[in-house]
Amino acid sequence: MTLKAGEIEVVGRDEELASVRDFLDAVERFPAALVIEGEAGIGKTTLWRAGIAAAEERGYRVLSTRSAQAESQVSYAGLADLLEPVLEEALAELPPPQRRALEAALLLRDVGGNVPDQTAIAFAFLGALRAAVGEKPALVAVDDLQWLDAPSAFALRFAARRLREDSVGLLVAVRTERAGEPSFEIGGLLPEERLQGLQVGPLSLGAVHHLMQSRLDLVLPRPALQRLHQTSAGNPFFALELARALKERGDQLEPGEPLPVSGGLRQLLRARLAALPRDSEEALLFAAAVPQPTVALVAEAVGGDARPSLRQAVDVELIELDGERIRFAHPLFASALYSAAGAERRRTTHRRLAAIVADPEERARHLALCTEEADAGVAAALDEAARIARARGAPQAAAELSEQALRLTPPGDLEAAHRRRLKAGAAHFDAGNTAGARALFVEAAQRERAGPRRAEALSRLARLHHYTGDQRVAVELFKECLADPGADASARADAAEGLATSLFFLREELANALHHARSAAGTAQEEGKLGALAVALGTQGVIEAVLGRPEAVPTLQSAVKLEEWARDFPLVRQPSFQLAFARVWSDDLDPACVALEDVRRQALAQGDESSLPFVLTYLSLAEFLGGHWQEAMRTADEAAELALVADQDIGRAFALSARALVASGLGLEEAARSDAEEAMALAERGTMFATTTSLWALGLLELSLDNAAEAHRRLGPLVVRVEAAGIGEPGSIRFVTDDVEALVALGDRDAASAQLKRFEERGRCLGRRSALAASHRCRGLLAVTAGAHDEALIEFGRSLAELELLAFPLEHARTLLALGSAQRHARQRRAARETLEQALRGFDELGASLWAERARAELGRISGRAPSRGELTVSERRVAELVAEGKTNREVAAALYVTPRTVEGTLSRVYTKLGVRSRAELARRWAPGRD
Repeated sequence: MTLKAGEIEVVGRDEELASVRDFLDAVERFPAALVIEGEAGIGKTTLWRAGIAAAEERGYRVLSTRSAQAESQVSYAGLADLLEPVLEEALAELPPPQRRALEAALLLRDVGGNVPDQTAIAFAFLGALRAAVGEKPALVAVDDLQWLDAPSAFALRFAARRLREDSVGLLVAVRTERAGEPSFEIGGLLPEERLQGLQVGPLSLGAVHHLMQSRLDLVLPRPALQRLHQTSAGNPFFALELARALKERGDQLEPGEPLPVSGGLRQLLRARLAALPRDSEEALLFAAAVPQPTVALVAEAVGGDARPSLRQAVDVELIELDGERIRFAHPLFASALYSAAGAERRRTTHRRLAAIVADPEERARHLALCTEEADAGVAAALDEAARIARARGAPQAAAELSEQALRLTPPGDLEAAHRRRLKAGAAHFDAGNTAGARALFVEAAQRERAGPRRAEALSRLARLHHYTGDQRVAVELFKECLADPGADASARADAAEGLATSLFFLREELANALHHARSAAGTAQEEGKLGALAVALGTQGVIEAVLGRPEAVPTLQSAVKLEEWARDFPLVRQPSFQLAFARVWSDDLDPACVALEDVRRQALAQGDESSLPFVLTYLSLAEFLGGHWQEAMRTADEAAELALVADQDIGRAFALSARALVASGLGLEEAARSDAEEAMALAERGTMFATTTSLWALGLLELSLDNAAEAHRRLGPLVVRVEAAGIGEPGSIRFVTDDVEALVALGDRDAASAQLKRFEERGRCLGRRSALAASHRCRGLLAVTAGAHDEALIEFGRSLAELELLAFPLEHARTLLALGSAQRHARQRRAARETLEQALRGFDELGASLWAERARAELGRISGRAPSRGELTVSERRVAELVAEGKTNREVAAALYVTPRTVEGTLSRVYTKLGVRSRAELARRWAPGRD
């Protein structure tokens, strides 16, 4: 995730930034220190600068210095930097001896023969720090602490140990200690309970992807991105160096080709290699050319004892020996050494390795890398290696091996070339590299005029467009495939099932879609293709389900029985996934979550990253309906991140729409609107699900804001569209009753009644308790507007009775809110109060802040007065109590089993309601038991 702290862009460091914010919160109460540690280039300085920016935003006085190795011998260079912003006022405040000592140290006066005492200088620095603290705390920030000159380091340690009640924070970044580098004792800066360490580790794959985009405007295919991430070990500096070299080349990275290494990194490697003899460099080249080098393998490759050569490489810190295993001190050393060897020497190296390695996949790689001309035998070996890689859930490796096989296929073997081109494209797609897959499928289609090979390529290309978001193109390509007279039965069945799926995604021509799904199932059954039959029946089942057909579940269950034959298909095409999300529609949330978690595990185990955004989105939706909103938000976040890295617009639209729905429930107005609008833009040609869920999120948000007109503006046209499509499953269109509620509030009883009748009939026909519960609530609302209070109370009671058998906490609390309001209108004040308090507890437990405000407003009307906006909810009160006790956001989150982000949002509302601006002010004003 990319965050902004002031003008500092921080990529992939959410938890680290939370630690920085917690540290700054602590500084408002007492002196505290945060030590950011990590290797060179890992991102310490970026976090350090973000900490400074955040402190400045809070109004802190910031004193900073960035140390450099060249300056480590310049006495008081760091102290001069730190004191520059406050020097004039500090000198005026200091006692004369300290002022003279400090002036001498900073070369502001000639001391003659009177050498100032170092302790006096340190006392002067302490006095300057205290003078810098005003109404806001002061922050002392030191980057590359290991290079801080010794006299300045002494003054810093001296002052830090004497800070008592002063609101001074020490933010330091230090490189992880290495041999030959000076160390800096940081443990004694402050008491242990006030000293926090922050170890900065490698960036995730997604964060490196963001980094490439934001810094270099570079989007790499997923296999290249994964190789770059692995080679750089997640170090952002090295990752950027490798990416710059790739960008400067300007062409694609060929399968098996090493990553280009920048000039600076090559110079670093040459300096290390200069001290080694030739035989050591040869041994290292063999080690760099294999994925898991061992001493025995290198010895066999060089034809003798390799340990003396390897020990010399250990001495210059190029490699480490762990028993028999050889590890390069950094993966970039291996890449740079391999790149520097030259093409002919690399081929010789791989030829030797191909003769001695036993693993068929590794042997095939070495054969490919030592072969320049087409070779049927090597291509066949690569083909088999690709099959093995695909079978063990390594689609990235399978794609690379298939492309190598394609490269070495003799020109006359068109059938083998076509098959390998499609296999490589399929593997690229499974690995999330949609651009690479698209290029191969387009090439396969363009090389053929008509017939089964072209039809197969068109079907694959159509499927790719389906998954990446353009259903309109997918529909046309599937139709083109079906119209090809040379298409064989297998291609026709696949295209028919694909056409049905794309129409289902668009929620258009659903009757036609069902016809194509049944046709695909029939063809697959005739051909004896049980895997294709399972997938076609699964598609048939979900279309029957969305149409509200009672035969849907039996169809899906029959598909699941055949699923063992469909293991070669992506998980999102397998019946178990389709049955799982159909269960979300039919209110079976717990079984749905279990099934979706199982599909998620399978996707991770198989490396099927293209399926994960869709699986996680439906899981997030189920968690939202079940009231597990923090889990739902985390799941949607993960889905959005995976889709972004995989370059899947449609998957990202799915995920963002789910995230918008959760945000709307939580009352995060800005986040809900932003995610919903982005999802709808991405889904314009791709998926009605994302559009529907986004509009539902916006409509629900407007209802929680008591803005019925805007809610109907969002939901009304959507209801018209889904009814025109013939959708009969109420669990897939839960927003219909939200629009009914908006229509009731707007006074359009006729439209509300007609719409409700159609929805209720569907729910009753299929036995959907959640639909019936929502329908009864709407009937109660209609009765209230007609003045039939007794009827309204009966309908609300029926709604609650249905909900007692379900786990839909938001719906339960909304019905209680409607019932409490009706009881108030019927002058049943005591019952109304009890009901509304129960509703408020339900909203508070969910974190539904805007709905909770509505419940409090109703409670206020019972006594004839509006509620105070300063009144805290139960969850807000608990957060305020814990923060006032001195707990950090992360500690509060752990105590309440929520996320730090939730605590941040809650604390922001507490500040607004209580009229305070800081944790310190909250602690001073908070009184236990406050209402």
